Amino acid sequence: ISIGILHKGKLLGGAIYAPDVLGGFAVWGQREKEVMTFWPQEGISIVSDIPKELPLKDAMVVIGQDIFFVDYFKRFKNFLEILGPQVRMINTASSCALSLAQVITGQKSVYIQIPSGPWDWAAGIPLLKTVGGKVNFFRLQDGKLNFLTGDPEISDYNPDKKTLGFIGGIPSVVDEITAQIMKHIE
Repeated sequence: ISIGILHKGKLLGGAIYAPDVLGGFAVWGQREKEVMTFWPQEGISIVSDIPKELPLKDAMVVIGQDIFFVDYFKRFKNFLEILGPQVRMINTASSCALSLAQVITGQKSVYIQIPSGPWDWAAGIPLLKTVGGKVNFFRLQDGKLNFLTGDPEISDYNPDKKTLGFIGGIPSVVDEITAQIMKHIE
């Protein structure tokens, strides 16, 4: 379950709740303030900033499982074969919001998501940025990946469209994977 707060075209905060993860896991917060987490066995705590750098060989990468079901993104399969030996591990995930929560709380290093609806990512993106994470958004246009140079436009939050994909997490890992995607996927 996730809720993103959008005001005047800017994501201000969000909340992600996973009732089936170890008895109920939650992460919530407001952009540029603080992010909190709740684990039943630990209670509520403030989430620390994620590291700015991590060697790629130590990165734990999560990808949305839908990456394998969209024709264009079958090209990612070849890319993952190149990336796999360079990182600690690659896992697939069925929940974008939960995967973002794992990156926010330091359980994973980076998350790669193909274009999806804003309901998948609007709650987690402002929280990830608040804890020092980086997000590189991209669109699939005219058969090519085009990375955005700034934040998404208000039209990207249209619930009838799945316009944006992203790579989000530890800044150095996001930059390295983005560079490799731009090199290997045309």
